[in-house]
Amino acid sequence: MGTPPVTGSTAPDHARLRAMAHRLLASSPEAEEAVRATERILSSYGPGPRARRGPGPVPDPGPPPETVLARVCLGRLRARETRHTAPWDPWSSPAPFSPTPAERLILVLHDDFGVPYEDLAPALERAPAALRQTATRARAHHPDAAPTTTSPASTPSPTPPTWRP
Repeated sequence: MGTPPVTGSTAPDHARLRAMAHRLLASSPEAEEAVRATERILSSYGPGPRARRGPGPVPDPGPPPETVLARVCLGRLRARETRHTAPWDPWSSPAPFSPTPAERLILVLHDDFGVPYEDLAPALERAPAALRQTATRARAHHPDAAPTTTSPASTPSPTPPTWRP
């Protein structure tokens, strides 16, 4: 059974973050650790002992949870890349295309979970337009990475995918 969220976030938020982390990291224990780290970071924002009370500006609610999770997972993926030790990972195949951690993050969070480029840009320290370009190039190098959502901008081509033995 899953561990309850550390903060006051709702269960659907926790479940969605966990699904994103699992899709990115391909490991349930590592995904749960990433979600807990994300929730610890998010708990440092917003109301708390240092929150301003009375008239004046409202405390900073912090970045979107997806942005924080993206940053946490990106760090784990980069560490994995330098150590060359990771659990079985469906993204690391013998195919000529193996997405970089940044490409993987963009493809999974944007294409599979619909996270806007604007929310991912701070995590990758790039402009949203640069993320769009990176995603386009990654999809061109790896046709199977085409978006799985059915938005008008990501309508699949009428050509069926090619199967490789």
